[in-house]
Amino acid sequence: MGGSYENGPYIPAEHERYGLLPHRRAKGGEVFSFPSMLDDVDERIRTWEAENVGTQASNGESERGGDSTRIVPYGMKSYAEYYGVLERYAVEIAPDGPQLARDIRTLEKIMKLMNVKEEWSIVRYVGDQCDEVRGLSLTKGRCYYWPCSESCPKYEGVIDDEEFTSYLYPCDPNSWEIISDPTGMAARALAGEADTVSAWFIEEGRADPDSLQGWALANGVVVKQKVAPGYENEEAGLWKQSERDVVALSCPNCGKRFEFAA
Repeated sequence: MGGSYENGPYIPAEHERYGLLPHRRAKGGEVFSFPSMLDDVDERIRTWEAENVGTQASNGESERGGDSTRIVPYGMKSYAEYYGVLERYAVEIAPDGPQLARDIRTLEKIMKLMNVKEEWSIVRYVGDQCDEVRGLSLTKGRCYYWPCSESCPKYEGVIDDEEFTSYLYPCDPNSWEIISDPTGMAARALAGEADTVSAWFIEEGRADPDSLQGWALANGVVVKQKVAPGYENEEAGLWKQSERDVVALSCPNCGKRFEFAA
């Protein structure tokens, strides 16, 4: 089996023949799909630390990129390592911040739902886009994971050559060949149902240095657009068609956060 939850990357046995995640397989480490709430929870953890234990992270091995992030899963060796980081933060914060601790555990549950690779689609990139296009990180002929889950079978992007998380790319049916599609997500996306970008030119833009995008820019990670699936809370996986809720979004240009009725 290509790795495990304790030693990434985890690649299901039935996926091994597709040559997925070549860099991770050579060097080790795991890729992640994560919801938009991660950025908010990360910011609240940093605020809690500043108020209770100072600016130095109390959980040293979870710190990535100085004081900018705490739980962004960049450079994690495995899912097990990352879920352990979340659990340790939840235990440490619970006495002084019970609501934040509950939200960390909710985040962990959602992450576990989102990162079942047996449910992810596998799609081969067959497009003729120029490799010099800024923000494009795909190799023609290579197979890629399109993450989703049975509880939320929505297009959220591609685990591209950066092999970190999913980023939005155009769903041009002439540029993609479906290899495996257990939820039918990829077929629907290529049929025009995806909420995605329309152009291959992907702007990096500016970002608040304390935001997830700002941290990525400061640490040399290419910032591309990402959309999170519609997980609402630990009781409900999908947003029902008639429901509405207020979500926090970040401006892709300046990084400023604002609320939006979704």
